[in-house]
Amino acid sequence: MAVRAIRQYIAVSIKGMPRSSQKLLVSNTDVLFLLPPDYPRLPPLGCYLNYPWDTTGEGDHHFTRQSYYGAPFLSEEGWYWYCVGLGGGFNQERWLNSWRPQNRPEKGHNLATLFVTARHAINSDD
Repeated sequence: MAVRAIRQYIAVSIKGMPRSSQKLLVSNTDVLFLLPPDYPRLPPLGCYLNYPWDTTGEGDHHFTRQSYYGAPFLSEEGWYWYCVGLGGGFNQERWLNSWRPQNRPEKGHNLATLFVTARHAINSDD
């Protein structure tokens, strides 16, 4: 018998984020953040979009249709993982050095700063 640990998350869904770049063929997309049990000590692992963005080989290496670094795979539920964060890569030791949780965004990081970072990355044509 296989025993599987199930990790609990708090889901934060943002409906209809406007799109401004040419990467997606839609004008908006929903965004999902899964807050880990250790949030705010640790940030979410990227975010999810509800659009099956086909960018493989098209310049956006952040969107792979797979999830990495321990982020749940939610494609069967209609959510596609996007690799975005606040620096430090997806190495827990580096996160703890770059992630500065604070209630006020101007003093550090929180869900608002993660959303702004994700929105910029998703809308950037770089």
